[in-house]
Amino acid sequence: MNGFIIDRVKVIERLRKGAETNGATFINSSATNIAKLDSGYEITLRSGKSFVAKYVLGADGAFSTVRKQLFHNKPDKIIPVEMRVLDKQPENPNSICFKLKGKGKYYSWDFPYGSGSSVGAIRGCLDSSEGVHGARFIPIGYPDVIAKDNAALIGDAAGLVNPLSFGGLRIAFDSAKHASDAIVKGDLSQYQRWWDKSPLSDKRFMKLSKTFAGYDD
Repeated sequence: MNGFIIDRVKVIERLRKGAETNGATFINSSATNIAKLDSGYEITLRSGKSFVAKYVLGADGAFSTVRKQLFHNKPDKIIPVEMRVLDKQPENPNSICFKLKGKGKYYSWDFPYGSGSSVGAIRGCLDSSEGVHGARFIPIGYPDVIAKDNAALIGDAAGLVNPLSFGGLRIAFDSAKHASDAIVKGDLSQYQRWWDKSPLSDKRFMKLSKTFAGYDD
């Protein structure tokens, strides 16, 4: 299958600049409390400041505050992974390589990344001690409810990650588009209906992931 690798940092920066051009305001803080009001939601920031919003989109990652405080649910599983950016080319410089070994306990990737490579694996399974180190958490097995009232979860906050490939960026972009379209139309329930009908939401992905985890190499 042919495809392209995009520079995630550059894409996010381009989206940010586009949003600012169209009137968006960015606040460099995080939400510590979200309270449902008759007129919307009161959002309290770590800085102590607060404001009221008509809609809330939780795009705040695997341990989403929005999900915990407004939805009270969680993905089936949250997997810790570690990553490194290396100066050397990957084994297959024209391919994106995934490996699943050790009865599903060992998941790794090896991607081209500029003139080098990006490698990663489930925490504790990465051999290399070279390069720039990073870490993240991958949620799989999305909760049944990802939209209610005027609040919605998108991307990792909703657990919208493919349980087989652990890929989530494309689904995150799709979910953001459909959630924002639903807000423009004044009905976030359309977003829930979109996801329920999406082939990507099929519960058999998670069932197959659990089956693979029982296989030997």
